[in-house]
Amino acid sequence: MAPLPAPPVVQPLHVALPDGGDVSGTTTIPGVPPAASLDMPSSLSSNDSLTLTWPRVAGAIAYDVSVSLKGSLVFEAFADTSIVLSTRTKTSNGRLAFYPGFTHQIVVSAVDVNYYDYYRRSSDLFTGSGPISHLDGAVGVFGSIVPIASGMVTVH
Repeated sequence: MAPLPAPPVVQPLHVALPDGGDVSGTTTIPGVPPAASLDMPSSLSSNDSLTLTWPRVAGAIAYDVSVSLKGSLVFEAFADTSIVLSTRTKTSNGRLAFYPGFTHQIVVSAVDVNYYDYYRRSSDLFTGSGPISHLDGAVGVFGSIVPIASGMVTVH
């Protein structure tokens, strides 16, 4: 019988500041499913696409999909329960997410609303809007990210 996934856990935060102020918040740590690999081929040609899917995780609002090369983050995006990545996918600064001749690690992580809201948008110089913070008494993030599946793929 397969192990059951762990339920999400709500974790509180309280920090008493030296000036007498308080910072507080909570994060919901997504439930941890049994370890899983992504169902994907071990190699791709330079014109292929990769379709990845994964099950929902209790307590997750979204999923962070990251592509790393030699331990360095190359590409990152938020998705729901699937994503299609082409070997020609480009990062926000125009670089390739997959480099021919190299093996890439792909990790899918479940994230809570605090993590998602804080990292899904950046500061806008024209409007002054910035990241969304769910803390009381401070600006920042007290969020959760839990790796749920990973795999390796070599691009030829």
